[in-house]
Amino acid sequence: MRLVRPDDDPYGIAAVEMVYLLATEEESPLFQRIDLTGEQSEILLKQGSLAPDIKNLVSKRSPLHDLSFEEQYRLTLHFLAAIRDLDADNWGKTDSLFYGARVLRALLRLFPDIVRHTRKMPTKLNYQDFTPYLRKIDKHSLGTEEIRAAQGSAGIKAIYDQMYNQVFS
Repeated sequence: MRLVRPDDDPYGIAAVEMVYLLATEEESPLFQRIDLTGEQSEILLKQGSLAPDIKNLVSKRSPLHDLSFEEQYRLTLHFLAAIRDLDADNWGKTDSLFYGARVLRALLRLFPDIVRHTRKMPTKLNYQDFTPYLRKIDKHSLGTEEIRAAQGSAGIKAIYDQMYNQVFS
Protein backbone atom coordinates (compact mmCIF):
# COMPACT_ATOMS: atom_id res chain seq x y z
CA MET A 1 0.00 0.00 0.00
CA ARG A 2 1.31 3.43 -0.88
CA LEU A 3 1.44 5.53 2.25
CA VAL A 4 1.75 8.88 0.51
CA ARG A 5 -0.53 9.53 -2.44
CA PRO A 6 -1.42 13.15 -3.26
CA ASP A 7 -4.79 12.68 -4.98
CA ASP A 8 -4.98 16.22 -6.33
CA ASP A 9 -1.51 16.22 -7.93
CA PRO A 10 -1.07 14.03 -11.05
CA TYR A 11 2.73 14.46 -11.01
CA GLY A 12 2.82 13.53 -7.34
CA ILE A 13 0.73 10.44 -8.06
CA ALA A 14 3.07 9.45 -10.90
CA ALA A 15 6.08 9.95 -8.63
CA VAL A 16 4.62 7.81 -5.86
CA GLU A 17 3.70 5.08 -8.37
CA MET A 18 7.18 5.14 -9.90
CA VAL A 19 8.94 4.98 -6.53
CA TYR A 20 6.68 2.07 -5.59
CA LEU A 21 7.52 0.22 -8.81
CA LEU A 22 11.22 0.95 -8.43
CA ALA A 23 11.09 -0.58 -4.96
CA THR A 24 8.91 -3.61 -5.76
CA GLU A 25 9.67 -4.74 -9.32
CA GLU A 26 12.45 -7.34 -9.59
CA GLU A 27 13.80 -5.75 -12.78
CA SER A 28 14.55 -2.52 -10.92
CA PRO A 29 18.07 -1.69 -9.72
CA LEU A 30 16.31 -0.38 -6.59
CA PHE A 31 14.30 -3.56 -5.97
CA GLN A 32 13.84 -3.89 -2.19
CA ARG A 33 16.23 -0.95 -1.71
CA ILE A 34 13.69 1.82 -0.98
CA ASP A 35 12.01 2.06 2.40
CA LEU A 36 8.37 2.69 1.54
CA THR A 37 7.14 2.83 5.13
CA GLY A 38 9.82 4.82 6.95
CA GLU A 39 10.16 1.93 9.38
CA GLN A 40 13.10 0.06 7.86
CA SER A 41 16.18 1.79 9.21
CA GLU A 42 18.52 -0.70 7.51
CA ILE A 43 17.39 0.59 4.08
CA LEU A 44 19.22 3.80 3.18
CA LEU A 45 16.82 5.16 0.56
CA LYS A 46 13.48 6.49 1.72
CA GLN A 47 10.37 7.06 -0.39
CA GLY A 48 9.99 10.59 0.97
CA SER A 49 13.54 11.43 -0.05
CA LEU A 50 13.37 10.15 -3.63
CA ALA A 51 9.78 11.07 -4.53
CA PRO A 52 10.40 14.84 -5.01
CA ASP A 53 13.20 14.20 -7.50
CA ILE A 54 11.17 11.52 -9.29
CA LYS A 55 8.29 14.02 -9.43
CA ASN A 56 10.60 16.48 -11.22
CA LEU A 57 11.32 13.80 -13.83
CA VAL A 58 7.67 13.53 -14.81
CA SER A 59 6.76 17.23 -14.48
CA LYS A 60 6.13 19.66 -17.32
CA ARG A 61 9.73 20.94 -17.28
CA SER A 62 11.22 17.50 -17.87
CA PRO A 63 12.09 16.03 -21.27
CA LEU A 64 10.30 12.89 -20.03
CA HIS A 65 7.00 14.78 -19.61
CA ASP A 66 5.50 13.79 -22.97
CA LEU A 67 6.29 10.11 -22.54
CA SER A 68 3.75 7.63 -21.21
CA PHE A 69 4.22 6.50 -17.63
CA GLU A 70 5.51 3.13 -18.86
CA GLU A 71 8.10 4.86 -21.09
CA GLN A 72 9.17 7.13 -18.22
CA TYR A 73 9.57 4.11 -15.98
CA ARG A 74 11.53 2.14 -18.61
CA LEU A 75 13.87 5.05 -19.23
CA THR A 76 14.39 5.53 -15.49
CA LEU A 77 15.24 1.82 -15.17
CA HIS A 78 17.89 2.20 -17.88
CA PHE A 79 19.36 5.24 -16.15
CA LEU A 80 19.45 3.54 -12.74
CA ALA A 81 21.01 0.41 -14.23
CA ALA A 82 23.78 2.52 -15.74
CA ILE A 83 24.35 4.12 -12.31
CA ARG A 84 24.37 0.74 -10.56
CA ASP A 85 27.01 -0.58 -12.93
CA LEU A 86 29.39 2.27 -12.08
CA ASP A 87 29.84 0.70 -8.63
CA ALA A 88 28.31 -2.76 -9.10
CA ASP A 89 30.30 -4.46 -6.34
CA ASN A 90 29.08 -2.02 -3.70
CA TRP A 91 25.57 -1.24 -5.00
CA GLY A 92 23.10 -1.20 -2.15
CA LYS A 93 25.80 -1.10 0.52
CA THR A 94 26.47 1.83 2.81
CA ASP A 95 29.90 2.39 1.26
CA SER A 96 28.63 2.62 -2.32
CA LEU A 97 29.55 5.91 -3.95
CA PHE A 98 26.38 6.16 -6.04
CA TYR A 99 23.76 4.49 -3.84
CA GLY A 100 23.55 7.09 -1.09
CA ALA A 101 20.42 9.24 -0.96
CA ARG A 102 22.14 12.58 -1.63
CA VAL A 103 24.20 11.30 -4.55
CA LEU A 104 21.30 9.40 -6.08
CA ARG A 105 19.04 12.46 -5.77
CA ALA A 106 21.69 14.60 -7.47
CA LEU A 107 21.98 11.98 -10.23
CA LEU A 108 18.21 12.02 -10.71
CA ARG A 109 18.47 15.78 -11.19
CA LEU A 110 21.19 15.20 -13.77
CA PHE A 111 19.08 12.64 -15.63
CA PRO A 112 16.97 15.17 -17.66
CA ASP A 113 20.12 17.10 -18.61
CA ILE A 114 21.66 13.94 -20.03
CA VAL A 115 18.44 13.09 -21.90
CA ARG A 116 18.44 16.56 -23.47
CA HIS A 117 22.15 16.38 -24.31
CA THR A 118 21.90 13.05 -26.14
CA ARG A 119 19.67 14.69 -28.76
CA LYS A 120 17.98 11.35 -29.26
CA MET A 121 14.29 10.76 -28.85
CA PRO A 122 13.84 9.72 -25.21
CA THR A 123 11.95 6.60 -26.31
CA LYS A 124 15.08 5.50 -28.23
CA LEU A 125 17.45 5.85 -25.26
CA ASN A 126 18.74 2.85 -23.38
CA TYR A 127 21.28 1.86 -20.77
CA GLN A 128 24.29 2.30 -23.09
CA ASP A 129 23.34 5.90 -23.90
CA PHE A 130 23.75 6.96 -20.26
CA THR A 131 26.98 5.15 -19.45
CA PRO A 132 29.44 7.49 -21.26
CA TYR A 133 28.00 10.48 -19.43
CA LEU A 134 27.99 8.85 -16.02
CA ARG A 135 31.56 7.57 -16.38
CA LYS A 136 32.76 11.17 -16.51
CA ILE A 137 31.80 11.65 -12.86
CA ASP A 138 34.87 11.70 -10.64
CA LYS A 139 34.28 9.00 -8.03
CA HIS A 140 36.75 10.68 -5.69
CA SER A 141 34.49 13.73 -5.52
CA LEU A 142 31.77 11.49 -4.04
CA GLY A 143 33.68 10.39 -0.96
CA THR A 144 31.93 10.21 2.38
CA GLU A 145 33.50 13.40 3.73
CA GLU A 146 32.69 15.42 0.62
CA ILE A 147 29.08 14.28 0.62
CA ARG A 148 28.63 14.83 4.37
CA ALA A 149 29.85 18.39 3.92
CA ALA A 150 26.94 19.01 1.52
CA GLN A 151 23.90 19.55 3.73
CA GLY A 152 20.20 19.53 2.83
CA SER A 153 18.76 20.68 -0.49
CA ALA A 154 21.57 23.16 -0.95
CA GLY A 155 23.97 20.26 -0.58
CA ILE A 156 22.21 18.18 -3.21
CA LYS A 157 22.30 21.18 -5.53
CA ALA A 158 26.04 21.49 -4.89
CA ILE A 159 26.55 17.77 -5.65
CA TYR A 160 24.43 18.14 -8.79
CA ASP A 161 26.41 21.21 -9.92
CA GLN A 162 29.68 19.37 -9.41
CA MET A 163 28.47 16.34 -11.40
CA TYR A 164 27.00 18.55 -14.12
CA ASN A 165 30.34 20.31 -14.57
CA GLN A 166 32.17 16.98 -14.72
CA VAL A 167 29.78 15.47 -17.25
CA PHE A 168 29.30 18.47 -19.53
CA SER A 169 32.62 20.31 -19.33
